[in-house]
Amino acid sequence: MNERVKKENFSSGDEVHLEEIVKEHPEVESRRYDADYMHKKNNAWKMIHEAYNSSCPSGNTRSLDQLKGLWNRLKVKATQDRDQQRKKAKKTGGGEKPPEMDELSNYINEVVLPPHAKSPLHNPFDSDSEGKPLEVRTEKLVPTSRENLDPEQSLPKAKKRKADFYDHLLEMAQKEHDIKMRIFQMMEWKLKHECEQMWIGLLPQLPA
Repeated sequence: MNERVKKENFSSGDEVHLEEIVKEHPEVESRRYDADYMHKKNNAWKMIHEAYNSSCPSGNTRSLDQLKGLWNRLKVKATQDRDQQRKKAKKTGGGEKPPEMDELSNYINEVVLPPHAKSPLHNPFDSDSEGKPLEVRTEKLVPTSRENLDPEQSLPKAKKRKADFYDHLLEMAQKEHDIKMRIFQMMEWKLKHECEQMWIGLLPQLPA
């Protein structure tokens, strides 16, 4: 019976090594999902895989799936570190300053994670604040009709992105259809030409 070989865990040096390589390929974290960019992402990961295995400090080569799994775990850890830091900052009564995140988690939060994750946390109920009363700004909302809004404003951003995505798919499908039609026309012309040549060959030769 074959025994399962236990895989050696990634060391902290391996994690930093992967981070340094991923920094050179920011396209792997792009939020574009069109076919062209997905092809670029796959190529980037292949280059990351080759670069990692050719210069890994621990000497342990890894598969592409292992490297992707490690990178995803590092992003999860960075998110957890950020959340823990925010929870400690929310505690009232002041106290000690929340511990700083390690360099790797800090890089992932600053560069990789979405921009809204970098917004600082403000706690108006902190007892160590300056003691100023909480100011709440109120604004009177003026009702507007949908007809008076610009089309760009009337559609939520998510719906607009979805519409743009489907437009892109339709455009790609139209291009693919045009190419297939051109190929069909060329094949049709070739077939007609071969038939004409065949009929010419079957015609009786007239005496000179």
